[in-house]
Amino acid sequence: MIPTRDFNRMKILALETSERRGMIAACNADTCLATLKLPEDSRTAESLVVGIEQTLNRCQWTPADLDLIAVTQGPGSFTGLRIGCVTAKVLAYATGAQLVGVNTHQAIAGNLSAGSPLWCVIDAGRNQCYAARYAMTPHGPEELIGTAILEIDDWVAQLEQGDRVSGTLLANFNRPLPAGVTTVAAEDWAPRAEAVAEIGRQAVAQGRSDSHWEFSPHYYRLSAAEEKQQATSAD
Repeated sequence: MIPTRDFNRMKILALETSERRGMIAACNADTCLATLKLPEDSRTAESLVVGIEQTLNRCQWTPADLDLIAVTQGPGSFTGLRIGCVTAKVLAYATGAQLVGVNTHQAIAGNLSAGSPLWCVIDAGRNQCYAARYAMTPHGPEELIGTAILEIDDWVAQLEQGDRVSGTLLANFNRPLPAGVTTVAAEDWAPRAEAVAEIGRQAVAQGRSDSHWEFSPHYYRLSAAEEKQQATSAD
């Protein structure tokens, strides 16, 4: 593995599995060499490892060549996050690559360049959303309000004139937004693996990475099974 200080030569594998359809990217520093969207007609658990192999082959890389594995850590699909994070963790441990978990909202914000403040929102069910707000600077997104679960009405009430909105919640969002609030183009609503790779690269450049042993998804809420177990215990 190359010295981590040589960021221009890093070989990065990025996994995005927070959505129903996963995505993989292989990047060399800030250049994306290959991307692959996993098949819509198969489960992530069935297609992710095959997709990783195909992506590495396109770059003529082997797993041992990898310097960094970046993966969306949440919020998002419980099953998708679990599969993506476990796969990234095992692969990083086996290859000695560094590991970085990336907030899904930050990955969505990473699709866009500098501009007015950006809210990123993901459907959390139950008339709720996962929401976060970013300042969009020339150096990248800077968190203003961290990821939280909000009632959708409460989130809308926080929107300010000049704000932009992105995120997969918008695909099924049919209510008007406050005056002066705009949505970004639909093609930028979902997180992309290449944005995950870039955020991971920046993290390592700043001396940050995650422990192979302690790494796990950030779900931000209990699963339905956990809530049921908690309610049963309370009774």
